[in-house]
Amino acid sequence: NQQKKVECFAFLDSGNFLSDSLTDKPVSLINLKVFCKLFPQASVQKLLGGEFVEMGLRNAHYIDFGTLNAKNQILVFEVERIVIGTNEIEEAMVGLSLKEFDFDSDVILHNNFASFCV
Repeated sequence: NQQKKVECFAFLDSGNFLSDSLTDKPVSLINLKVFCKLFPQASVQKLLGGEFVEMGLRNAHYIDFGTLNAKNQILVFEVERIVIGTNEIEEAMVGLSLKEFDFDSDVILHNNFASFCV
């Protein structure tokens, strides 16, 4: 597996308590721009067809994702690590958001990572 490193701006969302129902790990969200940098071989057809292994996604599956306005499902998968400053979260779970985030951020960090952002 070829390692990829993507530097981006993150926003710590104190209201993000999303967790993966299978692993019980906290889930941070990435936007489509970051996803495409990490997985340039990905396509809409492969995503919709569930061809996660072919795209290099580890432990990929859908989880229920609720907001104040709606209930949906979101694709989550494992990345080798997320680095925040000098802190590393190994085998972190991220979810793919198809919406752009506010504050010019590419990543919305889970509330569990608040201590890393001081």
